Amino acid sequence: VIETLFTKMTAVPVFMGIQENKQALELREYIESLGIDLELEDDPKTSSVVLKVAQNFGPCLEKASESEAEAVLNSLLSFVPSFSLEDVEKVIASLRDQISSVITEFRLKLLYNIYFVLDMMNGIDSLRLEIWTNILSASCRLGIQPRIPWNLKQLVSTLAAGNIDKAKAKEAYRALHRTLRHFKKQEASEAQVALLRMYSSSDEAAAAAGDAEQCIIDVIEDPEALILDHLLALAPVDALKGSLVYNLLRIFVEGSMADYSDFYSQNRDFLTERGLNYEGNLRKIRLLTLISLAADSNEVSFDVMARDLNLEREKIEEFIIDARTETWNGFSEGIVF
Repeated sequence: VIETLFTKMTAVPVFMGIQENKQALELREYIESLGIDLELEDDPKTSSVVLKVAQNFGPCLEKASESEAEAVLNSLLSFVPSFSLEDVEKVIASLRDQISSVITEFRLKLLYNIYFVLDMMNGIDSLRLEIWTNILSASCRLGIQPRIPWNLKQLVSTLAAGNIDKAKAKEAYRALHRTLRHFKKQEASEAQVALLRMYSSSDEAAAAAGDAEQCIIDVIEDPEALILDHLLALAPVDALKGSLVYNLLRIFVEGSMADYSDFYSQNRDFLTERGLNYEGNLRKIRLLTLISLAADSNEVSFDVMARDLNLEREKIEEFIIDARTETWNGFSEGIVF
């Protein structure tokens, strides 16, 4: 199975079809031929050789060609399914840290090779999640969409299936959010909300201020996110009470066009620094104001809409038509004007 997997991953030759101890010996000889001293005994255990080579994979990456380095990695990975969990964790951790120290397309490919092997194994959910997180982070930095599942449903399923450390789970949510946001996927705000739900105590919530602020910004930026009041129930968001970003959220939850205009005039630099688009936000708060007007009355006069939406009367009908036919289809149905 391993040989078949490697055939799919790469066309370069690897150490296959020989006994483990002989394969380990050839690995050792090749690494030492690069001038890398593994500091091993004369007759070491196979696991000791594999771990030493893994710990020196960084120098191997620098001295060997890409095809040779990948062959060494694949040879190391061929041992992994037969190792104890403790040895697997040591080998993979060493490889991951050295490969991820510099981000290139080739090194991203090596991370995929590790992930594909771990994906065939049982009982290593936490380790596989770490590599998944590394892949997403590297893909985001390189501007290359990941070649493995990278949606919220996938992550939630992984976390539910395995005994994952809470800190690792949070880092995975952050990596997913950054990647979704980088590639302009609207699920980004949902990933950030899922992250914030992991913080429960007041101390944890205060430590998540940066995540909470980014979540608020993402949801405000999302043209399809019109219901925002659920954010107020999140502990990290509640911990931001009194801050500008919290006040801005309150405006989009229960404020009006006039409230947003006042906030913008007083905090223009704050909005610009956080990359919030004025025209997009203006259109969104106008629609939310319109929905609020419609909720209070079945009929809304042009004069009232012109005043509360800060629009000229002749532009109101066009705005409502656009709202019904574009992003906010359905929210303005039933309004009589």
